[in-house]
Amino acid sequence: MCENQLFTTKKIRTSYDIMTHESAEQGLLLENGWIDEEGEDMHPDKWDKYNGTSAVDNAVEFLQNKGVIQASNSHFSGGEWYQSESEQDMYSGEYTTNYYHLVGFTHDEEECIFKLINKENKERIRIMETGKQFDYMAYIKKLETQIEALKKPVMIEVNKGIAECIFCPDGVTVEIIDNDGEGI
Repeated sequence: MCENQLFTTKKIRTSYDIMTHESAEQGLLLENGWIDEEGEDMHPDKWDKYNGTSAVDNAVEFLQNKGVIQASNSHFSGGEWYQSESEQDMYSGEYTTNYYHLVGFTHDEEECIFKLINKENKERIRIMETGKQFDYMAYIKKLETQIEALKKPVMIEVNKGIAECIFCPDGVTVEIIDNDGEGI
């Protein structure tokens, strides 16, 4: 997603806080600390690199999978952390909130993550407000139509012959045909 990513340690650290109704009335937390102070590595592995996945992509996916609902600031300034929705323990009544802290990302990478997370959250809010979800089936149908259009043969001349090229999602199939229309 973002250009010029250097191979430095790019991680997401996870902290938490626990609050009860009583502690909230006093303006205090019951408990806070680190769940993962070392941090989850966001570097793309070999498979990610092959698929064009970056540390930014991994970070966004990680945060989305953790149910992040907001950044620490409404406008990007750098150094933001991200918050999950609080979960209540039905037995104790305690509320636990997790926070995710970016480590080792460049300013530009942090900004990309911020924008992508906010875009995802805006879509969630739109769905909640309108009750309308993105029409994935219509989108998939449109993609299938585009793929089918790419599979139609295209004839091109190649050194006194004709090549029939069929563009497929996994590559290009080429058949060389001589001047008599016979395959070579």
